[in-house]
Amino acid sequence: MSTWSFERGTPLLKELLDSYGIGGTFFTQATAIERFPELVTELSQSGHHVGCHGYNHENYGGKPVNVWTKSKPVFLPENIIKKQLLQKCIDIHFRVLGKHPETFVAPFDNIDEDLLLIIADLGFKVDCSFHNYSLELNSFPFFPLDGKSLVEIPLTVLQMGTDTPKNLLEAFAYNPELAEKRLRAYVKSSLESYPFCMVLITCHPYEFLDVKIPHPREVLIVGDEKVNALNRLIRLFQEMKVEFLNPLQVVQKIKESGVQSN
Repeated sequence: MSTWSFERGTPLLKELLDSYGIGGTFFTQATAIERFPELVTELSQSGHHVGCHGYNHENYGGKPVNVWTKSKPVFLPENIIKKQLLQKCIDIHFRVLGKHPETFVAPFDNIDEDLLLIIADLGFKVDCSFHNYSLELNSFPFFPLDGKSLVEIPLTVLQMGTDTPKNLLEAFAYNPELAEKRLRAYVKSSLESYPFCMVLITCHPYEFLDVKIPHPREVLIVGDEKVNALNRLIRLFQEMKVEFLNPLQVVQKIKESGVQSN
């Protein structure tokens, strides 16, 4: 699924972001970079940031995960194997894009301290694998490892009533009026505790294709409904005078401001 959705869905997302002049961040499996080097090169040359999402969506975290897909992910129990595969990802990034991938999201968002240490030692600067909701924190960046420069920027999840928490784009497709209310409250509460509000939006290329895919939370809202949700969310952010940044730019802003992000 990731192969055909990357090939078909990524250009749709790129076109939408380009129409607003927004640089997106594409956390990409190395197998997709190998198979579609021209598409990934175009993303990078168009001002979009390309990060790492593992080699072939293996499970790099410390425990197996329950997934909704028919095929089960490969679980990597040995740290040496994880490090070798991630080094392979780095080599592929260098070969295709001519640079080291500096940002990372773990497949299935499954990450533990061992994996954090591995990606820090391999030269990654930013990880975005944690959810603000699971950490009981807002999405303000912090340093997850003592003595390491790796910065964590948690993705932003909203609690939509009493049901399952939803990431921003999913929330805006599910119930846009309630999502906007919850987002404005989230921004307000963030600014009461932090010098600025940071939100991280995530989605997959297949979400912009017109095909229904079973999902553990619901039948995932896809196609035009998801495109409309992203348009609405971007316009709301524009109304709120936000600055659109990739994770590396967020970290640079923190350094320039002198804010202590731990």
